[in-house]
Amino acid sequence: MKFRLVPSRGDLFGGISAGVTALPLCLGLGVLSGLGPEAGIYGAIALGILASLFGGTSVLVSGPTTPMTLVTAGVVAASLRPNGEVNLSLVVAIFLLTGALQVVSGLLRLGSFTRYVPYPVISGFMSGIGVIIILRLRGPVSRPQNGFSVRCPPTAAETGSHMVETWFASSHPTLCNGLLTSAARQQ
Repeated sequence: MKFRLVPSRGDLFGGISAGVTALPLCLGLGVLSGLGPEAGIYGAIALGILASLFGGTSVLVSGPTTPMTLVTAGVVAASLRPNGEVNLSLVVAIFLLTGALQVVSGLLRLGSFTRYVPYPVISGFMSGIGVIIILRLRGPVSRPQNGFSVRCPPTAAETGSHMVETWFASSHPTLCNGLLTSAARQQ
């Protein structure tokens, strides 16, 4: 890949389209992680700096991923202090250790073993992530005035009964907007 001081037209439009796509994704995944939208923005800024320093490919856009966001949500929920605050130093330490393990795995070329993971495992994993996202976002869609809570009902039965309870206490215009948006995306 050849570096040019003056970006081409394709580079300009590629950067704009990546930014327009990444900004709402970063905000949404920051909220989904339980750390808030500002954490999503800071994560995107840090990722952009690190990706540009360590390089990449011309066909790859570096950005946040939903599976990692769900891992973050689990870590944040597990690191809550008794007063309800997030133990941010523990969260940062866990993710620095995770990053170090990923670097070591990359140096040992352990990524080549992913070709042996069967397709049904990957498909089931991604389907499970979709179900978890739907269950995690039902609160902000049905009750936007209450904000977002890190704590979720732990079992499927509690989640189902909680969904029925929140239906009657929900903001119906916001809920209808969320359902219509989901339906429009399917078309």
